[in-house]
Amino acid sequence: MRLVIAAAVAVIGIGAISELTDVNEGTFNVGNEGIITTVYSTALLALATILLTTIALRARTRGTADSRHWLGLAGVFAILAADEVAGFHSRLTDALPSAIDA
Repeated sequence: MRLVIAAAVAVIGIGAISELTDVNEGTFNVGNEGIITTVYSTALLALATILLTTIALRARTRGTADSRHWLGLAGVFAILAADEVAGFHSRLTDALPSAIDA
């Protein structure tokens, strides 16, 4: 658990530093589809997936009824992380206008 917390602090710290510095804003802008920003966004989503899965497993161990909900939420964040890496959302937004005009 300490490793997960340390990873969260490191990822958030990198984001804060990139926001506070104006060095090469195009590279560090989270709105851009660059290498650094994609890795940062994916790391945050993957970290959320790990934390939600940990919560789900602990809830299941304790026998609470909401463990499936936590696991479902972890699944959603895993899909979001995969989408961030694969860029499905970019392909969809490129294809959608032509599909609507047809």
